[in-house]
Amino acid sequence: LIAEKGTELYTAYEENLALLYNALSGLRKLRVFYPSVSFTGCFQRDPGKLLVNGREAGFSGAFLGKALRERFLIEPEMACGDNVLLLTSIADTKEGFIKLSEALLSLEKEAQAAGALGERAERTAPRDPYAALSAFAPEPALSLTKAFEASCKTVPFSEALGRICAEYISLYPPGIPFLVPGERITEALLSVLKDAESAAQGLRKSRSTDDPGTVAVVTLPGIS
Repeated sequence: LIAEKGTELYTAYEENLALLYNALSGLRKLRVFYPSVSFTGCFQRDPGKLLVNGREAGFSGAFLGKALRERFLIEPEMACGDNVLLLTSIADTKEGFIKLSEALLSLEKEAQAAGALGERAERTAPRDPYAALSAFAPEPALSLTKAFEASCKTVPFSEALGRICAEYISLYPPGIPFLVPGERITEALLSVLKDAESAAQGLRKSRSTDDPGTVAVVTLPGIS
C-alpha cells in the first residue's frame, strides 16, 4: 500500500494534521504541544503525536483520557499527570480528525464555563508525581550490576531514606525507570514514590511488586 499510494496517503495525512492544528489554534485552557513550538531539551517533534495538557483547565490527564474514551469514543494512547497523548496515522480519516478537534473544543468550552467546578473537584489532592521527576538527578552509590546481584530485602518507605535501591521502579506510562539498582533513595525520590501510590499513577516495581508502601534495598555488609 505504501509503495503504491505512499505519496497520496502522506499528502492527505499532512493536510489532515494541518486541519487539526488549525482547528485547535484557539485553545486557551487546554494546551497543545504544537509542531512549531520549541522546548529546551526536546530534540525533535512528531506532529502525528498530539500531546494535550489540562493543567490550566483544571483537568488531569486521567480525566481527559476518560472523557475522550467514554464521551467521544476516542481512545488515547496514554494519560499521565496533567497530559493525555493521542496518536494519529495515515489510517485516520479526515472525519476522524474533525471528530478529535470537536471533542477537544468541547472540553475547552467546559473548562471556560463558570470555573469548571465539577471537573476541578475530580482533580483532587494527590500531587502529580511526574512533575517532580525533573527536579532532581539520580545519586549513584553502587554499580547497577553489583546492586542488582546483591542480597536485598523489602522495607517500608519510612525506613528507605538513604538506603540503596535494589530494584527498577518506574511510573507507567511511560514505563521508563526513574530509580534503578545502585541509586541512593533520597527524600525527593521517596516523595515521588509516596505521591505515585497515593494518586494511583501506575507505580511499577520489579521486586517489591506485591507490597504497597515498600521498596527493595541492598543489604550488603557495611553498606546502608
